[in-house]
Amino acid sequence: MARIYSFVGFFILTQSFVFSNNDTCKFFIDLNKFQDQKLEVVFSLPEIKSDTIVYRLPTTVPGTYEILNFGRFVSEFKAINKDGSLFKVDSIDVNSWRISNAKRLDKIVYMVEDTWHSKKQGVIFEPAGTNIEPQKNIVLNTFGFVGYIDGLKSLPIALSVNHSKFFFGSTAMTDLNASDTSDVFITPDYIRLADSPIMYCEPDTSILHIGSAEVLVSVYSQNKKVSSHFISEKIEEILNAQKNYLGGELPIKKYAFIIYLFAGNSNSGSTGALEHSYSSFYYLEEISPDDIVQNIRDVAAHEFFHIVTPLGIHSREIGNFDYANPQMSEHLWLYEGVTEYFAGNVQVRNKIISNEKYLNIIKGKLENAERYNDTLPFTTMSKFCLDKYKDEYANVYEKGALIGMCLDVKLLSCTNGKYALNQLMMDLFKKYGPDKSFSDDELIDTIVKMTCPSLKDFFEKYINGPQPLPIEEVLAEVGINYEPRKKVFVTKVLGGAQLGFDPDKEKFFIYELTSSAKKIGFKVNDELVLINKTPPLLSNVSALIKNERDLSIPSIDINVVIFRKNIFGKKKERMLSYSATGEIQEQKFLSLNNNCSDAQMRLRNAWLGKN
Repeated sequence: MARIYSFVGFFILTQSFVFSNNDTCKFFIDLNKFQDQKLEVVFSLPEIKSDTIVYRLPTTVPGTYEILNFGRFVSEFKAINKDGSLFKVDSIDVNSWRISNAKRLDKIVYMVEDTWHSKKQGVIFEPAGTNIEPQKNIVLNTFGFVGYIDGLKSLPIALSVNHSKFFFGSTAMTDLNASDTSDVFITPDYIRLADSPIMYCEPDTSILHIGSAEVLVSVYSQNKKVSSHFISEKIEEILNAQKNYLGGELPIKKYAFIIYLFAGNSNSGSTGALEHSYSSFYYLEEISPDDIVQNIRDVAAHEFFHIVTPLGIHSREIGNFDYANPQMSEHLWLYEGVTEYFAGNVQVRNKIISNEKYLNIIKGKLENAERYNDTLPFTTMSKFCLDKYKDEYANVYEKGALIGMCLDVKLLSCTNGKYALNQLMMDLFKKYGPDKSFSDDELIDTIVKMTCPSLKDFFEKYINGPQPLPIEEVLAEVGINYEPRKKVFVTKVLGGAQLGFDPDKEKFFIYELTSSAKKIGFKVNDELVLINKTPPLLSNVSALIKNERDLSIPSIDINVVIFRKNIFGKKKERMLSYSATGEIQEQKFLSLNNNCSDAQMRLRNAWLGKN
């Protein structure tokens, strides 16, 4: 177990703020009292001056970009008078309850079901959900438990949590209670509380000092395969790289990585993370430490960059988020696209990954973006990503990142390599900051005024407009050859057999056969040991089972070592050797231009970092 460090929070609170009885919304949750994967929430109301109130849980929350309806996990909703009697409650919709005679109301009490294990339709992605595993782990994404009264969202909130003495609550907030079995968190309003997840479990925490910022790393690993100390060591390099990328200092003083590593299958079928202003929550598969390293680096790099946007650069739709009737901003290319672009570019600039690997990342995004509607203006998709264009939303991580790349190169080009997108983002952060929102229709003009007049045409054509991004033109400016339709031989090394993965043994096995795989000699449940002398790992298996090569090499020799059970149930080692040709396919191809001009080389060095 790692040592537990005190984690100083973000809010400087006066005594009157902490102890005020009339204007503070007080919530209480006892983690020791649970039933049927549910926890009770008790809300002691502030002074109510209206006859009727409406209490709500969120329809959705920032960063999720889909309708979630947290109210559907609430049951036994009761409004209690000061004398202990019950008020009549009217359910307005799945997330809202109307209570009359509210001036006499003392408290609201209800039960909340765990979303991770719920059988309800409409599964919630785990990083945005709630988890109740008694004596093991409890995840309080606060917006899943705590609601707000219409018109009073800006009131301060006090959240009290009772828990086992063996539990520690990892969060970016400050625990104001010295007790080892009770925590008290105070936030200035509902938005700040909803932005602050808490994970309770047996503590495994570490602290990193990145510049002048203090970063908490908290890990729950179901089978204790991975520790916070190990992850801290592995992400420290990327966090320092991000600090340098943002000008040598981070725009925050405290941050928390809250990481849940699961074994088996997830309810949603997905893994990933959800960003918050001062923390990020991760739900990832518990695999071997060596295999999980790059996965955590990539995800952490993306989520950590959200300290820039939307924390310090956001529109009014995000700055004053409407949890009941959410309105989306037009600028997802900025919030998610640029953030995803930075997550890769920071690694190549700081030589954490090679130029060639980075070009493969760009290639992957170019290929993935083809799944979506390339003539749909990105601002239009962003504005209607919750409904009309929800199937197009995931393109923010593909074309959105490519928009970021193009903007970066265009900025470098028009400033002779002296001003890049990361510098623009920090200048925008200084202009707006966490407490100032911009209007959607002003952002592009603001960027153009701050940078280059020529960018106006780029925004109008490729972000506001329907034209495909000028990828070949942009990459040529930084000395990168781009062939959108290069012919290559592609061979399915295992004959197209589908693989399964056993996380306990950390081994791949043949899950389903094709006719080609049968002809080679594979059988279901064959365990893969070596493919052409290389052990298959999560980090390399995709490249091992799909060989891509130049047309001058029509066939390749393949040797696969497997373990196969005999009739007595004992594993025997076998080798399958064969020659495979494959088929000709057209693919995208990127490479460094070794004969580029001095101007191209200067821009490439500014974009990728000097070799």
